[in-house]
Amino acid sequence: MKKHLLFISMVVIGMGTFAQGSSLINGKLHPMTPKKSLPVKSEITERTASCSNDTLHYAYAKELIQTTPAFYGFGLLTGSTSMASGYSQAFTNNTTATISGVEFWGFVQDDVNPSQSLNVNVSIYNVNATNQPTTSLGSTILTITGSVDNFYTATFGAPISVSSNYAVVLTNTSTTDTLGIVVNAAATTTYGEGLASLQYMGTWYASSALLAPDEYEGIFAPIITYSINTNYTYAPTSICEAQTVNFTNTTTPTALSNRMANWNVFADYFNYPSSTVIDSTYAWDMDDASPAIWSANASHAFATANTYNVGLYTMGGFWKSCNDSKSQAIVVTVCTDIDEASKDAISVYPNPSTGLFNVNVNTASKSTIEVYNVIGEVVFTSQVNGNTTIDLSSLNAGVYSLKVTTDNMNVVKPIVLTK
Repeated sequence: MKKHLLFISMVVIGMGTFAQGSSLINGKLHPMTPKKSLPVKSEITERTASCSNDTLHYAYAKELIQTTPAFYGFGLLTGSTSMASGYSQAFTNNTTATISGVEFWGFVQDDVNPSQSLNVNVSIYNVNATNQPTTSLGSTILTITGSVDNFYTATFGAPISVSSNYAVVLTNTSTTDTLGIVVNAAATTTYGEGLASLQYMGTWYASSALLAPDEYEGIFAPIITYSINTNYTYAPTSICEAQTVNFTNTTTPTALSNRMANWNVFADYFNYPSSTVIDSTYAWDMDDASPAIWSANASHAFATANTYNVGLYTMGGFWKSCNDSKSQAIVVTVCTDIDEASKDAISVYPNPSTGLFNVNVNTASKSTIEVYNVIGEVVFTSQVNGNTTIDLSSLNAGVYSLKVTTDNMNVVKPIVLTK
């Protein structure tokens, strides 16, 4: 069959010669038009308990968020002295997951026979410290047909288990027909991360070493499944009204912190879109009409005695939404037999306030005043003797906890700052 590939330049490697990797058609870069849109992630929804068959289109998403996305064709041909035969795209992994298949963007490059077919070997490999493939964990053969680029899905006979970093590897089994794969426009000077490798004459090389400064990443996406177990602890367990409760997130797996497996972490890492939300993987609902707390852990003071169904919501998944939740009943009591007298010894007014709060401390001893935000951070502190006025006008509007500590008492009161 007639192949129509031109190359930019030649790079000498060992005893062989390798053609620069961007495949060209008719002397021009072969641009590809995106075929998928970025995922629209849902907000808090029902419990799913598992992230099943999520397609990790990391390299694809990295390109789509660029101001001017660019995708190119890249030719693979086995046995060629001027072309690579295999392409590898590595993924970081910090949990136990199974891979049921791979979705990749490709085509058969044949100007003579547009309906030509060829077999693609799709594999999962362990990788070394430089993200190059080492040992195969499993593979399958997929036949693709035609010169029109499409997304293809290769399914493994049995799911492949991974617990550390791995790579998706595509190899052309044909010595006569060219496999076209689609790559992004990553470079060492932009958003390349040392994830891509090329196989030339049986040896793997980092793409950045062969194509510098380009570091094209293959549009290969493993289809993974892992379990989500949302849970949390809280302290103290005996809670009085207006007392600060600290909530500690114990959710697993650690994949939720991996930007290659969690869209929210990906979006935060690449600042897409530009947002003031620091952590959008977890959200807390305190069940008392207060705003949701978007953070891994949280602190909160319940103003009145009641039973609150405090919910922790986990937003996982990369190309699909994998949401999970955990709710526990938190009992808040008045505690009149313990600290009612101490509570009455402290008064705060006006409350709500636009910034100035009068704090009356009916004691002659030295007092420490601390103000906490809803995630438990100290945003104001002062030491006083007797009554005082504090100015919180520089803080954002919201619910805060004001804590007064003396030699013989420790009182927390909720305050509301308005604008």
